Amino acid sequence: MADAQGDVRDGVMVESIYQTLLEAATPRAAVKVFAQYAAEVDLLLTDLVMPEMSGPALADRLVSTQPRLRVLFISGYVASGLPFDPDSPNMSFLSKPFQASALIGKVWEVLMRPRTNA
Repeated sequence: MADAQGDVRDGVMVESIYQTLLEAATPRAAVKVFAQYAAEVDLLLTDLVMPEMSGPALADRLVSTQPRLRVLFISGYVASGLPFDPDSPNMSFLSKPFQASALIGKVWEVLMRPRTNA
């Protein structure tokens, strides 16, 4: 999970669905964590807007090494459309603010979809 705001990186939210959570406060930190655990990562949960690198840029970088990686973007701000193909089965979006139950439900929805080699 890559998110600049600690409120979303509250591990209790995601770990409550019995998934191991690898946290990163910045995109660069996320790239380092991913390099260590790439084979074990099923989902990237990232904000669209972050310092250093956007969420879509981070996703592109990680998906280039693991094409079947699922990505869930979150954001409280989307100016004009989503910066990814909303028809891609490996990518999804959840608007902030959200309840913990909405995040958990969306994570499960994304994880349960069949993977494709985007």
